[in-house]
Amino acid sequence: MGACRLTLLGGFALESGDGKALALPTRKDRLLLAYLALSAGKPQTRDRLAGLLWGDRAETQARDSLKQALAGIRQAFRQAGLDPVHADRDSVTLLPDGIAVDAVDFARLAAEAGACVRSAAL
Repeated sequence: MGACRLTLLGGFALESGDGKALALPTRKDRLLLAYLALSAGKPQTRDRLAGLLWGDRAETQARDSLKQALAGIRQAFRQAGLDPVHADRDSVTLLPDGIAVDAVDFARLAAEAGACVRSAAL
């Protein structure tokens, strides 16, 4: 199984464990991945996700766009040997195993006593 690094602070980047850039084709794909990554492995309803990113579209079109974005995210992670997207009919979860997220690391370090120097380095 591979590993990935997701950078959200200071600009978006998704890289495999060996530093290879993993492309996500659209801005909304990147926004969806960021939202799921910051949800700390908690399931998000498809209705909520579709409404957040495609609220200006009809429900069917919004859900289809969500499906397409999830396919793009899965494809990017497969290049790194990961399959962290768990989806069922009603919800989507990004499983955090094998994915380092700088914003999550920053929040964890900021909560630790005496970790200011390490969190600032991120």
